[in-house]
Amino acid sequence: MMLTLESDFTTDLGMDGLDHVELIMNVEKEFGVTISDVDAVQMQRPADIVRYLEARADGSKYAVRE
Repeated sequence: MMLTLESDFTTDLGMDGLDHVELIMNVEKEFGVTISDVDAVQMQRPADIVRYLEARADGSKYAVRE
């Protein structure tokens, strides 16, 4: 399977809960942000993470799906 922005971490990529936590921790470290548990749980696709980081960069409120 090829990774796309719309790939689902669980169903498409086979990630479990621990994988997801590690991914979020790596994003936090790489981009110097703190992601709340509420926001992290909603991040189920790479696009969700990108949207979160874009919202943080321009000061907008994060929303998972528009």
